Amino acid sequence: MDALRRLPAVAALAAALLLPAAAPAAANASPNAVAAPPKPFVPAPEAFAPERLRPVLDRVQRACFDHFWRLGNDNAALMRAGMVTDTSKMTFDALAVGGSGFGVMAAIVGAERGWVSREAAAKRVRETVAFLEKAERFHGAWAHWVDRAGKARRFGNQIKAGDLVETSFMLMGLLCAQEYFDRDTPDERAIRRAVDRFRHTIEWDFYVKGDDLHWLWESTTGRHSLPLRAYNEALVTYILALGAPPPHAIDPALYRKGWLQDGRALRPGRRAYGHPFPLGGPDRGGPLFLSHYTFLGIDPRVQDDAVDYLQNGIRHTLVNRAYCLLDAPKAHAYGPCDWGLTACAGPGRRPYAARCPARDDGVLAPTAALASFVYTPWQSAHVLLRVANDPALMTPGGPVDAYVPATGETAPGRIAIDQGPILLMLENYRSGLLWRLFMRHPDVRRGLARAGFHPPRHPTGFPYAIPDLDGACHLLRHPDRGDYSLTYSLDRPARAQIRLTRPDGAPLHATAPARRAAGLHTLALSPATLPPNTRCHATLLLDGAPAATVTLHTH
Repeated sequence: MDALRRLPAVAALAAALLLPAAAPAAANASPNAVAAPPKPFVPAPEAFAPERLRPVLDRVQRACFDHFWRLGNDNAALMRAGMVTDTSKMTFDALAVGGSGFGVMAAIVGAERGWVSREAAAKRVRETVAFLEKAERFHGAWAHWVDRAGKARRFGNQIKAGDLVETSFMLMGLLCAQEYFDRDTPDERAIRRAVDRFRHTIEWDFYVKGDDLHWLWESTTGRHSLPLRAYNEALVTYILALGAPPPHAIDPALYRKGWLQDGRALRPGRRAYGHPFPLGGPDRGGPLFLSHYTFLGIDPRVQDDAVDYLQNGIRHTLVNRAYCLLDAPKAHAYGPCDWGLTACAGPGRRPYAARCPARDDGVLAPTAALASFVYTPWQSAHVLLRVANDPALMTPGGPVDAYVPATGETAPGRIAIDQGPILLMLENYRSGLLWRLFMRHPDVRRGLARAGFHPPRHPTGFPYAIPDLDGACHLLRHPDRGDYSLTYSLDRPARAQIRLTRPDGAPLHATAPARRAAGLHTLALSPATLPPNTRCHATLLLDGAPAATVTLHTH
């Protein structure tokens, strides 16, 4: 069952319960009236320069961090489940387990960037694990929502249910914390010991029924529900279940039979906007959060029997954007700086929904494009600049949850599961911090190995230089390093060289031929070598013979 069918029973139902009542319609306003769209935002070319883009990234990341640190939790150990505004009077008292796992990762980023001290971050995470130790659990798994006493809160039809996916989002954050807080202080020792207790007491194997790992177990009925089958946000759940310490790890056969469905999860030959797209939702990949949540911790530069997950994320994002630019209703007023469909709140009377090309009502979520920065930096930077330069779309706790480009309406607040991916994926793009922490944890390494993951293997060529609508792969100078990077693959050891030429064939640059091993290699190019706003061809030569060519456009 894909995530689009699951969401009405899970995320959409949750949000319907937590959103504040819609504001009454303005007097005499037609319910179907569409205001003239605001003038489109057009960033200047120089806005993409590292020295200009870097402070914007800093400001947006810091604001999202503040949502977790001081604006979103009013001193609770876990994040509030409801929409949060900076002057919120809401009394909804549920706490969100999955969103709080993102909050643990946010504390790590805050400490690493110096926004708070390491000691303060460790104290906050220790408070979180202390709360989790007293919280109600169901065969080791926490509920989706809990109250401030740690008891399970009703979540739709779930009365007292263990939620394995939300538990895995929390554990993703905790495993990062166990790796990061490695010093011999009382708080850091307490964090590591508590995480060890959680690792050994989550009964992943109990949530297996038949050939499937299940999302939920309802204690009041004894029923397992929502089998976890690709493709959705729960890949990390399988990896953690496979890598768990004995005796609760699941059998690797469940990954093949349950997640990949013995290959039935794949749709060979499927294409969207020219992109091969074998894994994803039934209509152009589904909402973009499917390529975000798992990959807050798992570095997508991995491959199993299905796909290379970085390739899949790039294509998913480009397809989502292509729909917004080419096929969405013109009245929605989407454009290069206004795109990105994912699960989000609905401004006005629109409901929370898992928005995607198959379910598009004109509502965009900044988290869709911003959390995709690791996949499409140049395209996502347009949305970053748009949001950061519009006071109606930026709050002290980060971007609004959603907005309607055609009317200027915005959602009433922010949600942790949308702010978290912005902060964390931007950090992974910039430094790889959370990927590095999570991927070195022994449980994660074991889970990936048991699932059959391996370093990506591709035919000779440029596997991640995936063309956009204009036929070029757009390269953005990294905001912290200042260079361009181009990854190429060799399917055998060879003497390799990269040659850059202008469209008319005039030479731009050529690397010195060098013997390279089979596998992936990344070439860093300075702006002096490859100037901004240059369209060119990159040709990979093996032993002097052309083997692959891609069109590049630099910014």
